[in-house]
Amino acid sequence: GFLSGSMIHGSAWHFLRMGQFIERADMTTRIIDVRSVDLLNEAGEGLEPYAQQQWRSVLRSLHSMQAYHLSVGQPIAQPLVLDFLFRNPELPRSFIYCLLRIRNSLRSLPRNDKPLAAINRIMRFTSQTDPSKLEGKPLHAFIDECQLKLYELDRVMDSTYFHARLRVNAKRKRA
Repeated sequence: GFLSGSMIHGSAWHFLRMGQFIERADMTTRIIDVRSVDLLNEAGEGLEPYAQQQWRSVLRSLHSMQAYHLSVGQPIAQPLVLDFLFRNPELPRSFIYCLLRIRNSLRSLPRNDKPLAAINRIMRFTSQTDPSKLEGKPLHAFIDECQLKLYELDRVMDSTYFHARLRVNAKRKRA
């Protein structure tokens, strides 16, 4: 909050925000993965009453319990929680919210073709899969793919903005 209110919203601010949202998107997927994928899905019968508690724990870990109740307005259930955490564009911890903020910042930067293509690939991938219909290993695979695509975005941004000068200087030295 302090930086947002006192820093010029130029390139440095956009890079700071993009880093924040890449990390937040990654942490959201990791919390969902660790706290949910295999805990009850393969634990056997008789544990169904604890499923709501499991997903409540995921929401609490992401500080999204109140937002869930206000936005969804239904009892806690895996499909609703997954849809909320991956696809709600108004929830600051949702995967899509983070992607939208990254894309908005990228649009304000020069030489953004490759990074924008990378973020659009992630958005296309997530729009083609309905996480609310996934459980167990398919959900884990979806989350892994989301994390790999975030890593690819990070690498594209790194090579476009932070190591581009190094490549240009290396070429000049060779010439």
